[in-house]
Amino acid sequence: MFTLRMASPSGPAPTCWIAPFPISGATLFATPVAPAAITLRAETDATAVRIIVEDAGPGVPPEALARLGEPLFRPDIARTREGGGAGLGLAIVKCCIEACGGTVEFANREPHGLRVTLSLPVTVA
Repeated sequence: MFTLRMASPSGPAPTCWIAPFPISGATLFATPVAPAAITLRAETDATAVRIIVEDAGPGVPPEALARLGEPLFRPDIARTREGGGAGLGLAIVKCCIEACGGTVEFANREPHGLRVTLSLPVTVA
């Protein structure tokens, strides 16, 4: 579990707890031939703080991208007993980020891989 605290000069700092599902999910498709290559970075500007998780896995079928983050949804490539999971991890992350006023975006990377962007608003008092 990650904790993100944002400084607020006008009062108590809001806190969001971010489960590590985007990172742990990225490791599921690692193999000796294609080891898990996960990039985690943060960006900020005047309106938002973004946490970006990128992996080098197989990505997600384009038609499944819009459904990632839905409770119990798992794309076809993840539907194996060996892969585990119930399709709740990204749904929990999305629910938590949205409860903090943020957004979660999913996109495939070229030539392969997935990018998950968690955006949280920055408010200036």
